[in-house]
Amino acid sequence: MQEEREQYMDSLERQMEEQREQIQRTLDRATEDSDRRRKALEKLLSALPSFPGRTPVRGLRNPRRP
Repeated sequence: MQEEREQYMDSLERQMEEQREQIQRTLDRATEDSDRRRKALEKLLSALPSFPGRTPVRGLRNPRRP
């Protein structure tokens, strides 16, 4: 009876460890994706001021107005 209980507890510990590792891998991937997105957005934002004649957003509300 005691041996079965120990085996059961060992099994639970292994399962918990596998789940922790899986969660950590998922978090690591999410962080990498987030970093890539952030870097791409920063690059785009830094390029915006270099566009000549950019129209302010307020000017786009009524495009017929001179």
